[in-house]
Amino acid sequence: MVYLQKACDFFVHYDVCVLPSLFAAVWIFGVINWSANVYRKQNKLLSECQRKVLTGPKFTGVYVSALPREYLRQWRAYVNSKAERPSLVFEFVPRKKKTLCLPFFVACATVCTVYLALFFADTSHREYLVFQAAFWLSFCVVTFVNDNLFAKKEKTARQIFGKFVAQLNALKNVPQMQTQNLAKELDKLKKDVVGDDALTKASTLLRQNGLEGNRSAEQQRKINTALNGLLQAYSRSVAHERSK
Repeated sequence: MVYLQKACDFFVHYDVCVLPSLFAAVWIFGVINWSANVYRKQNKLLSECQRKVLTGPKFTGVYVSALPREYLRQWRAYVNSKAERPSLVFEFVPRKKKTLCLPFFVACATVCTVYLALFFADTSHREYLVFQAAFWLSFCVVTFVNDNLFAKKEKTARQIFGKFVAQLNALKNVPQMQTQNLAKELDKLKKDVVGDDALTKASTLLRQNGLEGNRSAEQQRKINTALNGLLQAYSRSVAHERSK
């Protein structure tokens, strides 16, 4: 009981410092959450991928591999499907709004409630009751602004996503073009004497054109055929050198 009385005396004695600090803390809590954006990283990746696809469309499969997991799965679904364009497969994935520094606000709200109890213990401290109204009204304003900002951030994220998908639609034949070009380049290496240099060039081509990219079974078959032909030519070349 003694400790409780000392705590109450402390809050009453330092109310001139504590109350303004609590009021400022509400707005600090608001600013932190207003500046947060759960779509920031996603927007950056989509915009960067869109820019790279525009400048180097043949490497689309490589660029898309850096996207967030949910959109990478959609890309794989598009590549492995017979959809005419990516927009028939891609869809925007909304993210949940996160509240930052919630324990900080709960602590401030708890101290605020202490002053409400102090007012009922001594109604002469009317400023404590006024402060309750100011504190919770500020919190309502912070929450209202935060909800509106989040809606705008999501709208912006949808627009960036729409531009990204539109760019993929404009290059809907890129995966097939990329595969055909890669297969042709591998076939060209067979025209000369196939040695270690040719295999090194083939390895570089595969790496640059998305060795770990997402392709359909038909696309992968074309590359495998060209690569097998190159390896067979290399084996014949090695056998010919040994027979000399």
